[in-house]
Amino acid sequence: MKLIVLAVQLAVLCAFSTTTLLAADSISIGAQIPLSYSFDSATDGGALQSSGASGLLVNMTLPAIGTLGFESYDVALANNGDAKLSLLIIDYIYIFPLPFIDLGVGVGAGTANIKGGTYATEYQGATAAQWLLQLGVPLLPGVSLDYSYHSVTARPKYTGKDVYLEGSGTMSSLGISFGF
Repeated sequence: MKLIVLAVQLAVLCAFSTTTLLAADSISIGAQIPLSYSFDSATDGGALQSSGASGLLVNMTLPAIGTLGFESYDVALANNGDAKLSLLIIDYIYIFPLPFIDLGVGVGAGTANIKGGTYATEYQGATAAQWLLQLGVPLLPGVSLDYSYHSVTARPKYTGKDVYLEGSGTMSSLGISFGF
């Protein structure tokens, strides 16, 4: 009986280890869309309100290198006409393949600009930085559902004054990736 239990445990371990190793050693391409963006409160207690985020996040995982990503999305500013915070960010994500989920931890850097609206020309572009967590759940062999949580720091400066717009916040996104 102990031999049967040991054989079953070994078979299960091999099955999950093989899946994880194949996932870690394959090339994958993925795309995500922003679900939401929530602004942080400014030091004066005020906070911008988002009326939605749109754009695209794409990434490519290469064996032994990790995941490289590119994000381009806009966050519409509520009650400000067509004004939006536009972000372009390049990411590096390290994926930890686990038996039932892929866990990724990453960092990113890029730019943030105010576009559209009455005051767009009155703000200088800013450097954007972020850290992120990503979860990938395998749906089928070579296909996974990806969710990511981003903590973004971006503070465009008002031209001519030492006043900054608090564009920092958190963003979540959902997408799919294909491995081959």
